[in-house]
Amino acid sequence: MNKKIKELAIHDKDTGSSEIQIALLTEKIETLENVVRLKGLVSKAIENENYDLACKAQSKIYDLTMKAQIRDMIQVSKDQKEAYCSVQKYSLLNN
Repeated sequence: MNKKIKELAIHDKDTGSSEIQIALLTEKIETLENVVRLKGLVSKAIENENYDLACKAQSKIYDLTMKAQIRDMIQVSKDQKEAYCSVQKYSLLNN
């Protein structure tokens, strides 16, 4: 059980009280806010052909979506991570 759930639990087996559900949703919203900020960074990095930064930012996005279990975004962020990191490796070979 995650630390936040333990703190807010009404009893030992509580995983569904409104306090816990609100805390979990708040955590997901904060994760999504970070993902949106990082998406902006990825866009700017690609615009400036900084594929190393794009790879790092997209890797962080993937990590965040996995941690928060945002199922709709996991595969897309994984695919984008692989794509940007591949471009990064390719661009390093050509320099």
